[in-house]
Amino acid sequence: MSVYATTTIVGTLGVDDVNTSKQARDVTRGLYEVYDDNHLAPMLAFSSATSKGRVAKNYKIEWHKKDLFPRWDTVVTGAVAGTTASVVITNANYFAVGDSLDFPDAVYEANKSTKGYVYAKSTTTLTVHPVGETAMAEIVAGTRVHNMSNASEDYSSMPESKVVQDTNEYNYIQFMREPFKVGEIQEGMDQYTGSEEEERQKEKGRNIKMSWERQSIFGERDKKTGPSGETIFFMRGLKKQIEADAGNNILDWSGGLTQSQFNEWLIEGPAKFGSKKVLYCSSDLFNKIHDLWLAKEKTALETNVMGVDIMRYRAPGGKIISLVHHHMFEQSYEGCGILVDHMYSDLRPYSKNGAFQYHPNIQAPDIAGKANEWRIIASMEWGRSEPHGWIHV
Repeated sequence: MSVYATTTIVGTLGVDDVNTSKQARDVTRGLYEVYDDNHLAPMLAFSSATSKGRVAKNYKIEWHKKDLFPRWDTVVTGAVAGTTASVVITNANYFAVGDSLDFPDAVYEANKSTKGYVYAKSTTTLTVHPVGETAMAEIVAGTRVHNMSNASEDYSSMPESKVVQDTNEYNYIQFMREPFKVGEIQEGMDQYTGSEEEERQKEKGRNIKMSWERQSIFGERDKKTGPSGETIFFMRGLKKQIEADAGNNILDWSGGLTQSQFNEWLIEGPAKFGSKKVLYCSSDLFNKIHDLWLAKEKTALETNVMGVDIMRYRAPGGKIISLVHHHMFEQSYEGCGILVDHMYSDLRPYSKNGAFQYHPNIQAPDIAGKANEWRIIASMEWGRSEPHGWIHV
């Protein structure tokens, strides 16, 4: 057997001349992460912090809502000016004999009244007598009528009873799974980035939180039969809940967003209700609102909550809106944002093990390696949609 070298080096030894396998590598231990979990799923972070701790006992969680008695209605058939007015309204149950009415859009004339009271009622037809004058003003079809109060006669019988019907709302749970598997040989290998199992555990945990975040914002409620014949539940997100209720809490700023428009939407819409608001914004929306407050002294206040950077916007009436730049509002959702009042939402775990569960070592006994899994099984109870809001271009 030869003991002589097969290759010789002539001259100065450079870095490319020596055997590179004997050179020590300079590798920094660990991994540089993009963002921490709360930055990637800030809505989940705040939802978890404000959760009331109630455990769901059924795949369908339900709650009830009570609204205020409706005070406004639409006139279907109007009436000309006269000593009385016979008008047809849209909702018969909003009115009773003795109710005091205001027709703010009635045609104004001297000695003609826009106020009246219900003298008689037949289904949706009201006979209205004037208040303050001897004749009613002309009432135009399609205008509004305001039910101000009851006005009962002296020594009268009890007026017709009117109460508000409770309403029921619900959501389904959703079962999410994020598994990962590591072979026995790979698990035993020394790596600069640390244990492969620990790295994938962190990666998959972050991914399932981001999946929950997307479903909480954009998801729709449904119940389906899966490929194996078993049931799949889909949780409704807040965007779909707001759109389904179709209130005053949706703002379209495709024509341009002004400070006056934004403030009016806040104080007449979602900021009218509740207290602590967080507006999760796309880059476009965040920058637009930032431009609005540049002219307002001491409006933008920076803070950090749970590792999430927050800018604060002061709306009229002392309302403070916390702004959080959210990376999930991108591409088709660029220019959008969702305003959340976390006091009117609740994270509902399905089991006593909690909403977020880690299940290690669930591999078959004969497998040379490890199978682990993150699971989420929970739902979101949105309470009422009025304190929340959706902004879109």
